[in-house]
Amino acid sequence: DNGNSIKMIVKGDGFLYNMVRIMVGTLLSVNEGLIKIDELPDIMAAGERRFAGKTAQAHGLYLNKVFY
Repeated sequence: DNGNSIKMIVKGDGFLYNMVRIMVGTLLSVNEGLIKIDELPDIMAAGERRFAGKTAQAHGLYLNKVFY
């Protein structure tokens, strides 16, 4: 680990197409100041894709474990 990585643990029964990448992209938008952290509950409650951040690029993201 070179200090340039972020570990994100996501739990759920199933995920929609690109759902985790959208969550990561939204959190990156918070980090960049494009979205305020206190807006996250409203974004999630709205359930509309247009309020979230950009979809994170696939490179650099990987699935580590799956539990059943």
